[in-house]
Amino acid sequence: MTQTRLATWLLLTLLGCSAGAAPERLRIGVVGREAPQNFIEARGALRGFDHDVAQALCAHLRVQCELVPVDRDSLLPKVQNGSLDAAVASLSVTAAPQAQIGFTRPYHRSPERFVARADRFGQIDADALKGKRIGVRRGTAADDYLVKTYPDQVRLVRYSTTDDALLDLLLGRLDLVFGGQLLLDQGFLRKAQGRGFAFVGQPPADPRLSGDGPGVAVRPDAPDLLARLDAAVAALDESGVFRHLARRWFQEDGPGPIATPATVPTEVARPAAPAARKH
Repeated sequence: MTQTRLATWLLLTLLGCSAGAAPERLRIGVVGREAPQNFIEARGALRGFDHDVAQALCAHLRVQCELVPVDRDSLLPKVQNGSLDAAVASLSVTAAPQAQIGFTRPYHRSPERFVARADRFGQIDADALKGKRIGVRRGTAADDYLVKTYPDQVRLVRYSTTDDALLDLLLGRLDLVFGGQLLLDQGFLRKAQGRGFAFVGQPPADPRLSGDGPGVAVRPDAPDLLARLDAAVAALDESGVFRHLARRWFQEDGPGPIATPATVPTEVARPAAPAARKH
C-alpha cells in the first residue's frame, strides 16, 4: 500500500463517518516525547508511528478521536480510571496490569536491545554487566526482563521515557540503555547525538520480550470497545496498513499478520474473581 493510497483510504473512511449519524467520540492517550513513535513537532502538531496507528484505527471504526498527549507515568492510570477511553503509545502487553486494563492484540513488534558507547562492550553477559548502570523505561517488559535476568549484577535506573535515559547516557551517568530497537535506532543512533554509540550484543532470545508487542490499552469497563479495537487491529494488520506505517517511520517492514487475541481484563472476563495483587 503506497502512502497516497493509504491517505486516500483514511480520507474516504473518515468522510464516510459524516454521511450518517454523529459518530462516536473517543479520547485516545498518546505520549508526545518519544520520536518516532509519538512526538510533537515545532508547530505543535502530534506526529509519529503510534499517532498514525491511532488515526488509522479511528478511521477504520468510523469514530472521531481526540488524541490527548499524556505523561507516560499517568497514561495507564488514566485508562484505568476512565479518563481516557484507550491509549496508543507502544505499551507492552507483557508488563501491563492485565487484571485491570484490557489490551488488543499487538500491532507491532520490535526486539529489545542494549545501546552503549561503541568501544565499551564486546559482548553482553552477566560478567560484562556486573555493576553497570543500565537505564530502562519504568514498568516495561524490558524493565521486568532486567530485574529477573540480572537481579544482583546490575544497577537499574528507571525513567519515564527512553529519551530521558538516553540523555543520561550522553552525559555519562549511565553505562547502557536497554529498550526497543526501532526507537533506539531511529530516535538516537541515526541522529547526530548518537555518533559514537552502537548496539551491543544481540537481541535477547527471551519469550518475556518477544512473546508480546505493543497493544492498544482499553479502559476496563468497555469490553465492547476492546473487542472492536482488537478486530480493527487484526483487519489493519492483515491489510498491510501497519507494515506501511512501519516503513514510513522506521524505514523497514513490520512483522507479518499477528494472530494473538486480545487480553481481556480479569474483572471483565471473570467478574467474581478477586482483584489481582499489585507488584
